[in-house]
Parts: sequence; structure tokens; C-alpha cells
Amino acid sequence: MSNKKKIYSKGRIEGRWTPIRHQMMDSAAWKQMSMGARWLYIALVRPLSFEEDNNGKIFLSTRRASEQLGASQDSICFWYRELEHYGFIVMTQPGTIGPNGKATRWRATDVGWGRLDGKSIEATKDYLKWTGEIFERVRPKSENHPIKPHRVNGQTVHRSERANRSLGVSSERANRSEGDASERRSNRTDLDQTTPPLEKVGATSTRNARNPNGHGGNP
Repeated sequence: MSNKKKIYSKGRIEGRWTPIRHQMMDSAAWKQMSMGARWLYIALVRPLSFEEDNNGKIFLSTRRASEQLGASQDSICFWYRELEHYGFIVMTQPGTIGPNGKATRWRATDVGWGRLDGKSIEATKDYLKWTGEIFERVRPKSENHPIKPHRVNGQTVHRSERANRSLGVSSERANRSEGDASERRSNRTDLDQTTPPLEKVGATSTRNARNPNGHGGNP
């Protein structure tokens, strides 16, 4: 008997695969969750292994997840929060940034297969305890285009200051230029309000030209 027939005769699937429990897919939390969060969950639990006993230590960086799913890193972060909200994953170790940064470690609540603090992990299945609170999928306006600070010459500056420094413009000079521009706009507005319409000015000039003495009738 060939190896393939032996595998199928024992009811095993050839090659590596990622299991998804029917109970989880049939849950109300899974059905309520966005499609992007579902795909992220599958990508996150892909390295989960009973033999390695690594639940609670699985990780997938936002950059790698972005490459695998073809989505932006902002969307990946958004979907991670959604998975937490519906009880499919729990953070076990926060991530760090920098040259030696590490991705956040997670625990999948659907299975055990791991140890934390010397204790075996149990399948808590938090998604079955979902209270019905809907995850807010619309990002606040402040999160649509966040202004992230940057480090320039050892100092934290925001985007506008960073642009000015790249052009060799100091913050004081930039503020003074903005103030002058604002004053010019204010003076222009005052001038528009005090200047009479051009039609009236033209009519008055024509009438004075025809009648220099300012009296009506023919000269």
C-alpha cells in the first residue's frame, strides 16, 4: 500500500494544515466579525502546534501580516483589536519597537497547547462569552490620518515642524510666517468689506465726468 493510501486510510490529511473548529465558526462572535479579522486569525494561528506546545507565544508582526494579507499595517492593527474584542485572542506579552523590537505574543482562546508561567494553558473559548457588544468598525477622524511624532536631532517634533526643519526653516520663523499670512488675510477681508462695488464706482465716475459741477441736467 502506498504512503498516500496509508494516510487516507487513517483519516489523516497529508501535509501541514491549520484547523478551525466548527464551534468557533458557528459562534455569533465569528459571524459578527469582519472578513479581514477572520483572515488575520487564520494567519496568526498558522504556526500553532500541539507538538511545540507554543500557544501563548505565537506572534505575527504587522509588517509580515500586511505582506501576507495584502492589507495596510493600520488595518492589521485594527483587526487585532477586533479579534481581542470578540474573545478570539488574548495578549500575553506586548510588543516592543526599535532595532531589537519584538512582535506582540498572543494566546488563541480556542485551544490549549501551551504553558505560561509554568502552568498549562486551557482553552477558555472567550468568544462564547461575547456579550453582544458590537466592535466599532468606523475609525475616529483622529485615527484616519494620525500625526505621528518623529525624532530629529534627538528631539521629538511633529510633521509640520519636521517639514520646516528639512527645508532649513526654524520653528520661530515658521510661526512668524504663518502669523504674517494670517494678518494679510485679515487685512484683505477688511478691505473687501470697505471697498464699494465696482459697478457703483464706475457709474459715479461717469456721472462726474459728464457733470463736473455736480448739478443735474445738460451743461
